Amino acid sequence: MECHGAAALDDPERMQGICLHCHGAGDQVKKPASVRPPLIRQEEYEGTTHAGINCTVCHPESVNFEHDKQEAGDCRHCHRPHAEKVAHDAHIGVGCGACHLKGVTPAKHPESGVVVWSRDQKGGGISSIHEMRLDRTAEESCRRCHTAGNRVGAAAMVLPAKSLLCMPCHTATFSVGDTITILGIVVFFAGLILFLAPALTGGGGKAGSGPFSKFLLLIGDGIKVLFSRRVFRIVKILFLDVLLQRRLYKRSRGRWVIHSLIFYPFVLRFLWGVAALIFSTQGFESNWVWEMVDKNHPLTAFFFEVTGILLIIGVALAYGRGAGQKNSPVPGVPDQDRIALGFIAAIAVIGFLLEGMRIAMTGAPEGSAYAFLGYGISRIFADWSSTITGVYGYVWYVHAVLTGAFIAYLPFSRLLHIIIAPWVLASRDEH
Repeated sequence: MECHGAAALDDPERMQGICLHCHGAGDQVKKPASVRPPLIRQEEYEGTTHAGINCTVCHPESVNFEHDKQEAGDCRHCHRPHAEKVAHDAHIGVGCGACHLKGVTPAKHPESGVVVWSRDQKGGGISSIHEMRLDRTAEESCRRCHTAGNRVGAAAMVLPAKSLLCMPCHTATFSVGDTITILGIVVFFAGLILFLAPALTGGGGKAGSGPFSKFLLLIGDGIKVLFSRRVFRIVKILFLDVLLQRRLYKRSRGRWVIHSLIFYPFVLRFLWGVAALIFSTQGFESNWVWEMVDKNHPLTAFFFEVTGILLIIGVALAYGRGAGQKNSPVPGVPDQDRIALGFIAAIAVIGFLLEGMRIAMTGAPEGSAYAFLGYGISRIFADWSSTITGVYGYVWYVHAVLTGAFIAYLPFSRLLHIIIAPWVLASRDEH
């Protein structure tokens, strides 16, 4: 085989002929099944994705003598991993073949914990394993793992990709295809329109100008500012008063600390998630890109754990401060919105619960201990890891519904200032 392989390495068609001499389903089917090698039909193989590629690209050990025990090829030598929108970050620990190969069953590798595959067909049967095209509108491939009581640590439900609403906290996507996201965004913008309606329909502007004309006028003024010297002053104001919260710090340092514990975890998580999303979808090959996406990587796990805990501490302190100072508001600072704080707290707490369930389901992968709170929660579910696969999806949807409801509530809440304040501050002269 080594001699034949060396002679045909640069000739895919010739190499294919050598391989099909033994593995083609021609005269080989006449042999007893016990002595037949794995077989494929040549006419079927010629219609597959990799038909024009040398067999040794995917099966490098096939040129060796007695190659029946060779390791499966690594698709990542040619293909980049799927981005979040296609496969979600949870699939970093799933081998490509578990989803793409036909006629296989996913199984967890006993040592690495990676979800690999085993061939369904035994003996010398004819296989269609090289047919790797997936119909993304169907769930057949997903259902290999996503079934109740599965042994690979997958949720029984096939869950949608994390959408635009998830970006403040997660490495998500710009997708808006699921019902929760659509409803949340529709209500959010409806609320903004209701808030802006008085400004767009009231007095001011040119005589006889309607709401749409006033809106275009605002857009035009904004464009003029972008191409004027004022833009540098506005950037400075946004940096000092929005990002660093300078005005709040001057009015109340205590509230600035509490506000920072809530505000900065969102900012840091958002920046991390956007960077990971952009780098993972734009062809960056470095390992650190996928480490930013991998929830079980020590740095990623620790970062999201700490920021999540700081967020919960901030909400708890805000509740406590609000309860103790109802009659002593700080001038120039919005009153506390306990409903909004409740949303944030519930979303964060359920997020940690989901993390613990995920770690338990997947068998506490290496690195997951750095998500120390979630890891601790996972120990509670350790003996029910196969059971919670059926529950995980429902808890996930509770988390998602609360997130959508929170986004929809923003324009009607006192937290509207996080949207309006940057524009108000940017429109004022610096003092």
